[in-house]
Amino acid sequence: MARYLLLSFLWVGFAFNSLAQAPKSNIVPVVQSAHSDKIEFYDVWNEKHLLLTTSKNEIILWNTQTNLQLRKILTPNKITGAVLTKNGEEIAVLNYATGKDASLRFYNTRNGKLTDTLAYYSKFGESVYWKSLDLLVRNKNGSKLALKAFNEVFLVDPIKKNKNGAFKAQAYSTKISFTSQENELLIGYTTDGSNRLEIITNDGKVIKSSTAFAEEFNSIVEGGNTFFALGRNGSITEFNHELTVVNSINPIGKSRLQSNSRLILSNDGKRLIVPLSNDKIVYDLTQKAWINKSRDIYEPIIAINADATQLAVLSNAVDIIQPITGNKLLIQNAAVIGLEGLRIVPKGDVISTANGYSRLLNLQIGNQIEKKFEIKEWISDSLALCFDKNGYINTDLQIRNVYTEQVVNQINKEEMKIENATISPDFKTIAFSHSLTNKLYLASGSNYTTIKAINNPINEIRYFDAKFSPNSDLLTVSGIKQIGVYDIKANKWILGADELDGYGFSDFAFTPDNKSLLYGYLKFEKNVDVTQSFVNEIREFDFATKTSKTRLKIESSSVCEIICHPKENIYVLGYVSGLIEVRSLTDNSIIFSKNQHSSAINGLAFHPNGRWLIAYANDKIMSVNDFKLNKSIISATKLYGDNKAGIALFTADNYYMVPSSNAAGIHYVEGFNTYSFKQFDYRFNRPDKVLQSLGSPDTALINSYKKAYEKRIKKLGIDTTLFTSNYSVPEADFINREEISFERRENKLLLKIRGNDKNVNLDRFNVWINEVPIYGLKGVNLRTARRKSVDTTITVILAAGDNKIETSVINTNGIESYRLPLMVNYNPTDKPNGKMYFLGVGINNFAQAGHNLQWSVKDIRDLAIKLKEKYLENIEIDTLFDDKVTIENILALKTKLKKSEVDDKVIIAYSGHGLLSASYDYFLSTYDIDFNKPEKNGMAYDSFEDLVDNIPARQKLMLIDACHSGEVDKEELQKMNKKETVLATIGIEASAEGTKADATGKGVVVKNLSKNSKLGMKNSFELMQDLFANIGKGTGATIISAAGGMQYALEKNSLKNGVFTYSILEYMKETKTVGIKKLKDRVNDRVVELTAGLQQPTSRSENTVIDWAVW
Repeated sequence: MARYLLLSFLWVGFAFNSLAQAPKSNIVPVVQSAHSDKIEFYDVWNEKHLLLTTSKNEIILWNTQTNLQLRKILTPNKITGAVLTKNGEEIAVLNYATGKDASLRFYNTRNGKLTDTLAYYSKFGESVYWKSLDLLVRNKNGSKLALKAFNEVFLVDPIKKNKNGAFKAQAYSTKISFTSQENELLIGYTTDGSNRLEIITNDGKVIKSSTAFAEEFNSIVEGGNTFFALGRNGSITEFNHELTVVNSINPIGKSRLQSNSRLILSNDGKRLIVPLSNDKIVYDLTQKAWINKSRDIYEPIIAINADATQLAVLSNAVDIIQPITGNKLLIQNAAVIGLEGLRIVPKGDVISTANGYSRLLNLQIGNQIEKKFEIKEWISDSLALCFDKNGYINTDLQIRNVYTEQVVNQINKEEMKIENATISPDFKTIAFSHSLTNKLYLASGSNYTTIKAINNPINEIRYFDAKFSPNSDLLTVSGIKQIGVYDIKANKWILGADELDGYGFSDFAFTPDNKSLLYGYLKFEKNVDVTQSFVNEIREFDFATKTSKTRLKIESSSVCEIICHPKENIYVLGYVSGLIEVRSLTDNSIIFSKNQHSSAINGLAFHPNGRWLIAYANDKIMSVNDFKLNKSIISATKLYGDNKAGIALFTADNYYMVPSSNAAGIHYVEGFNTYSFKQFDYRFNRPDKVLQSLGSPDTALINSYKKAYEKRIKKLGIDTTLFTSNYSVPEADFINREEISFERRENKLLLKIRGNDKNVNLDRFNVWINEVPIYGLKGVNLRTARRKSVDTTITVILAAGDNKIETSVINTNGIESYRLPLMVNYNPTDKPNGKMYFLGVGINNFAQAGHNLQWSVKDIRDLAIKLKEKYLENIEIDTLFDDKVTIENILALKTKLKKSEVDDKVIIAYSGHGLLSASYDYFLSTYDIDFNKPEKNGMAYDSFEDLVDNIPARQKLMLIDACHSGEVDKEELQKMNKKETVLATIGIEASAEGTKADATGKGVVVKNLSKNSKLGMKNSFELMQDLFANIGKGTGATIISAAGGMQYALEKNSLKNGVFTYSILEYMKETKTVGIKKLKDRVNDRVVELTAGLQQPTSRSENTVIDWAVW
């Protein structure tokens, strides 16, 4: 069962009052991602907190309150314009493809489905000319649309989907805006050296005209009875409805406009957002001044709230900034980084990805490992052709044992920058290229020591793309416009520039019989209307006849990837649009077709089982499909968070398996609402179902995972019938949500809360700010009122910076309402300098003989001294040592914490014995504890944690350096029928008194002496902790424990501290400042290292919203 030790998936701990939330059937997990390319078009619907962004043929809809992605939509062709319309319920999108498509498409924003299409074309006899659509604008309420193709302007009613007229504009570069009048448009254009601004009727007749604008138009915008025109040099002119100039606004210093950008007027009409490559981009029309703090921005920007106090900066992703302070807000903790360099081992049970380093995923048991070198090709199930960076310039090409990391062969014998490499199917020849030459290199012979340089006839090789034929005799390389085929045995090029020369080649593949080469081919063809358009073909070159023929004409998106099945007479096409097709080599008929990617396919492979087709695309998603059964097997992506990467796996039913450090990259979406992964992780995080979908033969492991899931459900008290039934789910929200501005200068916030359940009485309600329960763990009791609704108003104190505010009600069945976050940023004029409260409890000496420790008191004193050095006079320290460590004295410490303020910090540290009672409840030692019955005078863990519950301070950390300080499974232990109480030794002395041993255990436990003990392997509870995240509700504090529930915390004479505390002190010496997450990661790694794996710290509870500086 050692394989379990490799698992790094989501850890779970529970607060005992964790409650179920009945899932909604239309809630789905979503991976927080970005666009595959630069964002080109964008729009906002403030009332519904929607942000629309597009790139190429990809649409992403965002929730602007949480900066979380709602859904991604794929359009069939390139997007040339996009807006929100129909009260934010639809997206209107222009699609254009030369000679193929010119359409206005409408998509439902709540589900992403296509609702309607309007086509724009002209007919010339039997030929069709598609209009070159290039501009799309809407009026303020989204009830009118105008689109343009060259100088033709078309009007559309997006509600009725009617074409409402058309007229000819005076210039191709005409800019368009609606006015506040029913049948008017505002246009700006340049003609004959004159810049004209005109108000026209819907049929193009001029009502008013002005030539007062001095520059070419970048964009124009309507603001009630005034208009603003932005010139290409950055100047802004304000006009009244008579088109008379009323104000001129000049940029500060030298500046230029950003590409794909336009002038934005805030919804309240008070601020202009100007897309300048300057540090001043927000102009206040009331103050008549540039008001934002200096911050260079080089991407398009748009206001995402009514008063423009939040701006979205649009590159490939979306960043939210405050223009007044320049601060970046709503930063996500994880990001999609993709699965480049996808490869499969011959056995098929492991896949690898490579991007400077490699990550391996076992498809049968789910574990992942990372290697610091880049796997290029697998040779066997353990050997691979690899790249290893030996500096910024040079790259070593090696054959390695991936798992032992032993270098079997070093290929390159000279200092050279190797650009790329591949190995032949018979593993006898390695082909690679040099970045400074146009030569091709072949390495062969014993240990690949014979290296031959070949002059390459292919010009303009911008990247190395080479493939061997299935029999390893031929090698193909390509340039931008040429393909070359080299005969390795004959030592000559059999296909060069003279044979195949076109506009461009997309990809190529040898047929399984080695007789011909398939390739994607692009060429120009003249249309009937004298224009030219691309024609995409799949062509086939026959090596025997040296002739090429068209196999298939591509009518839709361009082909970018081609592979052939290694044994069967089929081939696969991957398209720029994300479409995948499996076709017959006999008659080109389609065997399988699926469009589940939102961008270009850039990798295809057949799994060794011959049935699975694996595809990877620019959307950073890998898909695995059984093309014979037309069945989706799995999809995957690589997430990055907390400085760690991990592969997330998803089934077609949305079940997943995700590493804990990357959990923030997943959230849930229903309509326009987003929910944190904690609210539904209990339902969708199912490693057992993921492995079943992958066809894992390890049924024992799958059953173990299922038992771990069932253990989790039982701990959470969840009735799984909720997953399918129409169980009564209460509702709760802030009814004044829309009245609350994001940016605030006052720290007091009035919240109006309304909650109800149609069928069941309510039990309690609570409010959380940054995961800290304002009314403590238990919340406000409603049970005694025996009512089904609550309507109340409260005032909360905001902390400086971001405040994620949530509320929920719980009914008497224990079902909790869904929590919709309300984001508020408190930006005080004077930044609070929060105080640190350090409470330390250390105990060496006990009333009961034989249990004394040596270094626990020193642990606490050392921490106090170091924190004092960090915080100077801004810290309050209280400590309890030895005979002062009583239950009463410990509980009295909370009196001081009650006087703290919301921006203060609290650290509570305990060092001493941790004990499990006969019933496996956890206690911390006090001076007069009964070691035989720790419940007598021992400090119950729940009482100790209560110190940080319901106090004003919201930045809270507990450090417990004691045995068994992680959670234990009482049910599992009770089944083991433990009978004896002995000192826990694990090969070391149990007491420091009179011992010469270096390490001492800090705990007493009832020890299992049964031959059938299960503690040698991971039981369902331990697997549960490995696999799942802590979604139980806590105090908002992060609690780091020195050891697992069945482990022992050690103190070492050589360190003169407990190992756990020593690791913290060591880190304090090395760093000036450290956040919670880095501290946790460092301590976890260092303790394992210092104890040779005997001790593994855990997190009993973790605040995932705020990562505050511990020092």
